[in-house]
Amino acid sequence: MALVQDPDSSCVHARDLAQEHLVAVRSKLAELKALERSIAAFVANCDASCAGGPGPDCVILDDLSKGQKETSFPSETPRSKRSPFPNGSAGPAR
Repeated sequence: MALVQDPDSSCVHARDLAQEHLVAVRSKLAELKALERSIAAFVANCDASCAGGPGPDCVILDDLSKGQKETSFPSETPRSKRSPFPNGSAGPAR
């Protein structure tokens, strides 16, 4: 708004300001895409390893607790092949 009201402002200044905003938006988009990949990996890891098991065996909670100590994406390798359910079943019916 200040650019419109300033008689000394130029189109180049408006373009530069728009370019700065474009760079900021693209940076935020990249961060959101990385977050999306991370959350998708959490869900896939859970589906592969423990969906429905007890909280202490939850790979999402484990990966999130590791994330507080380091800044990395969750591992895509299941941490355990054993069934998280007491009777050894494949889990609850979906």
